[in-house]
Amino acid sequence: MPNIVIPPSSCPTESSQEYKLANSAPNPALANEGFWNAYREPILSDSDIDLIKAWQFAEVFCVSENSTSVAFIDQGFSANADFPFFDGWDLIDDDDDPNGISLWAGGGFHGNEVMSYACARINNRFGGAGTGAQVIRPLALRASYDTYGTTEAIYTAIRWGADVINLSQGTISESVCGLFCRYDGDESLSDAIDEALRHGIIIVSIAGNTGDDLDEVSLIPAESGSLGHPIIVGNFDLATKRADLSSGYGSVVNIWAPGGSMPTAANSSSSDHSLSAGNGTSFSSAYITGIVALMKSIAPELNNDETRRILETSANTSTDTRISTGLVDAYAAIRLASNEAGVKPGRIFLNRVRWKTHNCQIRSGLLFKCRRIG
Repeated sequence: MPNIVIPPSSCPTESSQEYKLANSAPNPALANEGFWNAYREPILSDSDIDLIKAWQFAEVFCVSENSTSVAFIDQGFSANADFPFFDGWDLIDDDDDPNGISLWAGGGFHGNEVMSYACARINNRFGGAGTGAQVIRPLALRASYDTYGTTEAIYTAIRWGADVINLSQGTISESVCGLFCRYDGDESLSDAIDEALRHGIIIVSIAGNTGDDLDEVSLIPAESGSLGHPIIVGNFDLATKRADLSSGYGSVVNIWAPGGSMPTAANSSSSDHSLSAGNGTSFSSAYITGIVALMKSIAPELNNDETRRILETSANTSTDTRISTGLVDAYAAIRLASNEAGVKPGRIFLNRVRWKTHNCQIRSGLLFKCRRIG
């Protein structure tokens, strides 16, 4: 069954029926409310989030697949049917093959699970369905779990022309943070975040899974940077309509999103549709990253501060006292972004980074390791 809008046959105009429907109720002709991928239904159609309407709205702007480069700084990557190709670099081994299991948190494919929430391919009966799958071109950066590795990866993302960076790793600085606090400490990481912000890159990061009040403790790297901070995301439980008890909270958390129950295809051996379903702010962050990529694809001049404000302004309020901002409303956010940018329906021509597909390696029938040019 399809799990995404059917693209219009031609680019709609502001007066077209497709545009009107995208601005009202979900259109059965454009979206299937069941939208299964593989064998389990991801929790994406919650009426508060309006993700289907956000997808429909993006379609009337004729957004382009792979138009928005998103860097995932993580570990545990493996090309599969949801990621038939991705660009990347292994900063641990210093080579152009980011594939490999995670060296922390017990191994596994945390990076793939994170990418699934943001950009898992659609209509392929495999894995999940990413919030920004219509537009994201993933850039996998396998980096060590410390300030040095994260810093180096951010500079790499800048050089590769990323539009958005997802940081689904971090730690409370007041706690015993082990590897993450090695090397140069927070200062070099702050400099890297500042440099990314100067390049107009939007950074989305976790609120952490320790249940701490982030008004009382500092979270690295989420609160690093002197020019501004990454957009910090908390984990909202759709089943209870409350914050997940393990999620960090407080006024510094900018937006809340689902961080569990959505199927992900863990690694390249998942051809039998075996799925994983993680839970935590790693996945909430990626959920928001996909929505931010949709916003950026329509309003490419959006910067980090503007995106944070739009997400907060358009959010749904919550009765949970731990949530000082609100639950993301994907449709309201993408519509507000387009309205403020003055963008009208129709094809959007962007001055995007060009990518070459030759000299890519083929492994197990999957294409990956393509390099940027231009």
